[in-house]
Amino acid sequence: METVEQKQCIDCGKIKNIDDFRCLNKDRGYYYLFCKKCSRNRIRISQAVVIDGKRKCTRCKQIKPIDAFNRAGKTSTGMQTYNIQCKQCANNTKKEYRKNNPEKLVDSDLKRNYGISLADYERMFKTQNGLCAICNKPDTKRRLSVDHDHKTGKNRELLCSLCNLTLGHLSDDPELFDRAAAYLRRHQCSQDGNIG
Repeated sequence: METVEQKQCIDCGKIKNIDDFRCLNKDRGYYYLFCKKCSRNRIRISQAVVIDGKRKCTRCKQIKPIDAFNRAGKTSTGMQTYNIQCKQCANNTKKEYRKNNPEKLVDSDLKRNYGISLADYERMFKTQNGLCAICNKPDTKRRLSVDHDHKTGKNRELLCSLCNLTLGHLSDDPELFDRAAAYLRRHQCSQDGNIG
């Protein structure tokens, strides 16, 4: 089982110390999905010689035309490199990873976009009883959104998608909200059907 100081490599499947992974962003705790050893192996394989415009996919083991592989970039000497898996196998690998690791994907999205972990999100969710901080209703279509101040980047609370979009459309401007509320009150129908 993975711990905070350990991580499972998606290539070899082994659980290794975090130091065995290349770091993408230490402040946010982002590391590559594969260990340094597998990373070196991927680079070596991606630089494998293309023979007659074809190469072998490491997953399906079929020899395919080079255009069946995504380009991976160029080496310092200008040599074009390609992914180690053909496009079809690479897509299947991504689908399997997403299916098998939904929490990890949500956690990495939350860290990247809001600087919080899935555990932080779940604490906020529990504090709000799973309800939107504005309308006090659950979001039935998707998980509650992390609302944040676009100027400061500071996270606020969790909102349903409708309330979150409403804040965005009114540019987080309290004065616009006041004018919108006054407009609705001005045009509110009374019980007898008359406006005002």
